[in-house]
This record gives sequence, structure tokens and C-alpha cells, in this order.
Amino acid sequence: MISKLNPFKPRQWAAAALSAAILAVGAFGFSSGAEAQNVKLGKTTWQEGGADCVRCHGWAGDGQGEDERAPQGANLRLSFLDRDTMEMFIKCGIPGTEMPHFDRGAYTDDRCFGQTAQQIGNDKPDIAERTIIKRQIDALLDYLYAEVVGKGMPVSLEVCEAYYSVGSTRCVGKYAPAAEAAPAAGG
Repeated sequence: MISKLNPFKPRQWAAAALSAAILAVGAFGFSSGAEAQNVKLGKTTWQEGGADCVRCHGWAGDGQGEDERAPQGANLRLSFLDRDTMEMFIKCGIPGTEMPHFDRGAYTDDRCFGQTAQQIGNDKPDIAERTIIKRQIDALLDYLYAEVVGKGMPVSLEVCEAYYSVGSTRCVGKYAPAAEAAPAAGG
């Protein structure tokens, strides 16, 4: 279309520029909406929709699991693992620990740490009670990096209310507002 525009007709250029801007905003909006949907799916997967990570890692990812019978998970709020490493740990578990693998095909070949089940032996992580598919893993990673990984401690009232709902009895009286929860500077 641009090659057919007459350089001496500014209205054509203005119309073309407006069309391009609308397309760009539309594409950006779609991307943001798609990302928000992925984070929402990731939160559902985190909570119970497959992985049930809160059992061991807690709702806030702080290692305070919601099932006292479950092993204590890592505090992901203090983690600075890169996304690829976190993905490997979710798919493959962590050998020699209680972190299970959520990829049904883990250790059937060498996709996990370059080892098969036979090669890794007794250190092979258990398979999770429910495995999750790639789309759930990707969404879970989106959620973790948007809301949990590297977000620090302590957990604030605002973080709790964003997870549950404003005024939730799981939050009010249990967590301080962000201004009070943040550690004092230099202290």
C-alpha cells in the first residue's frame, strides 16, 4: 500500500500512519492480553490445576507449604534462577531431592540433565502425582517470573490480597502493608 501513496498527498500518508498505529496498538494489546491469560493459567497451575505447587512452596512461593505432610519447597521469592534452569527443574525435578518431575517423559531419554533413568539410578526424582503439559509449564513459568521469583521477602498484605482477594481473612492481620513489611534501609 505504501508504494502506491502519492508523496504529495499528505492525507494518504496520514491515513496510512493511522492504520499502522491502530495495527500496532491492536497487536500490542493482543500480546498483553495473551500474556495476562498465560499468567492466569500459570497461577491456576501453581494453585491446583495440575502442579499443586502450593503444597510444598506455599501460596507466596516462600517455602511455607500448605500441606504439613509435604516436604518444604524452596523459597522461590529469594531465587534468582534463570528461566531455563527453572524450566528444567519443573520438568525434570531435582535429582537427589524431593522435588518431583512434572514432565511425563522425563528420564525416558536424556532430556533431563543428559541422563536416562538407568543412568541416574536412585537419585532419579519421583514423578509428580499429576504431570503437566508444555503449555502449563510455560504458563507456570510466566506466572512465577511475573509474581514470585526474585520478589524478595517479607510477603506484604498487598501481595497476599493480590493472590487471594482484597480483605481476605487469609491476609488481613497476618501480613503487614508493604511500607511496614519492607526491611529498613541500611539496617
